[in-house]
Amino acid sequence: LLAKICAEKGQRGLVGKVVMDDPEQNPDFYRDANTQTALADTEEFILAVKELAKTTKQGVYPVVTPRFIPSCTDNALKGLGELAAKYDTHIQSHCSESDWEHGYVKERFNKNDAVALHDFGLLGKKSVMAHCNFLSDDDARLFAETGTAIGHCPISNAYFANSVIPIARFHAMGVDIGLGSDVSGGFSPSLFDNARQAVMSSRMLEDGVDTAIAADQRGVPNSRITINEAFYLATAGGGESLSLPIGRLQEHYTWDVQIIDTKIPSAKLPIFDQNEDLRDIFQKMMYLVRPENIREVWVQGNKVHTRE
Repeated sequence: LLAKICAEKGQRGLVGKVVMDDPEQNPDFYRDANTQTALADTEEFILAVKELAKTTKQGVYPVVTPRFIPSCTDNALKGLGELAAKYDTHIQSHCSESDWEHGYVKERFNKNDAVALHDFGLLGKKSVMAHCNFLSDDDARLFAETGTAIGHCPISNAYFANSVIPIARFHAMGVDIGLGSDVSGGFSPSLFDNARQAVMSSRMLEDGVDTAIAADQRGVPNSRITINEAFYLATAGGGESLSLPIGRLQEHYTWDVQIIDTKIPSAKLPIFDQNEDLRDIFQKMMYLVRPENIREVWVQGNKVHTRE
């Protein structure tokens, strides 16, 4: 249904059928009937979305979607890797989000989550793995080598990840990173809110949080990111992560923009000087914009929202 809505509105979308076939990890009412059904339904979905894509400007893209390794049998993971290769689709899943998930995969396969996903053919330049808080440096190098991207979901991580992901370090290692929300994994799907949380989480990682440890020992140096860098993750970083020409105001990139009104009376931003530096105004927008400030939204050159 979501893929059809995107097609009918002429908007871009990446949509996947979530696979959860392991009866030991999923209740009967919340999983695929069996592995064969999961793979057959996924292939049928891929073909249907590819057909829908013919009616959109840039396309609606099918995404092979194992929820994460703990929800899937070995045969399902292997079959999904083969389907992704057969149809050259995007791939999305979760990877090493928490102590539990990271430990579960290591116990099941005697290898880290990233390596297991790679062995099933699920890492590549069209792959985006959410969270990835517990990647080792070797795992991060594998991501960089295969072109696999991280979907950084900082608000969700604050609730469920048991850690703060070292975004600055992984990005410096050449890993593509885009900003996400994990939808219901936190209190807000807003990328503005997630950009703010990305900055806060990175600063907490750098400074440390345990006051029983001396200040010069409790943090992880060089971990913080700026709001400008968080904006990059939400825009150009997202486009690079998906290997699509989006996220930049640049020739041959799609026109996806928001028009922000900084002077609306009900949500006026504290801009005190008409000659104020634009970089300062931009940061105020990133930290303080509310929904009513967003006057227009454009997707692929089409105005899809106007606030009177």
